[in-house]
Amino acid sequence: MTPDEFFYYIFSPLQRLGPGCMQATQKALSYIPSLPDNACILDIGCGRGAQTRDLAALTQGTITATDNYQPFLDAITARAAHEGMGMRIKTRCASMDNLPFKEGKFDLIWSEGAIYLIGFENGLSSWRSFSKKGGYIVVSDIAWFLKNPPHELIQFWKDENCIVNSEEEKKE
Repeated sequence: MTPDEFFYYIFSPLQRLGPGCMQATQKALSYIPSLPDNACILDIGCGRGAQTRDLAALTQGTITATDNYQPFLDAITARAAHEGMGMRIKTRCASMDNLPFKEGKFDLIWSEGAIYLIGFENGLSSWRSFSKKGGYIVVSDIAWFLKNPPHELIQFWKDENCIVNSEEEKKE
């Protein structure tokens, strides 16, 4: 079994592929001052679509859910149709570092726990062009809350090829 096959084997039974819940999504959305009723929303790295479903329940917009694993997207499409949201939730198989969208298309770009795959700065700079003028980008990402995190944790993330910055560094 390849590493990718193993990853999907492990994560396929889970409904949510990372930390989060409806309440966390709702709270993050509450910080957006104004979102059009017919908002065009892009969910990048949607995985099995738990937050896609939450976004559909919490907004009136249309959501394009992207991931690079078609079986997850097929499940999202089937669930959306079953729940009567098929007209509002569409899927697109694409890599988050090579998205096939026009500039200025989306009112809201959303990514829960996935931006680390291409790097925080890289993700923000490459996704920005897809946002409408006055649009929003909302991401969740791992960050150090302590000034001096334990060496074992630093080493763990280095071994995983993931650079973890502090909250202050991410704000810059």
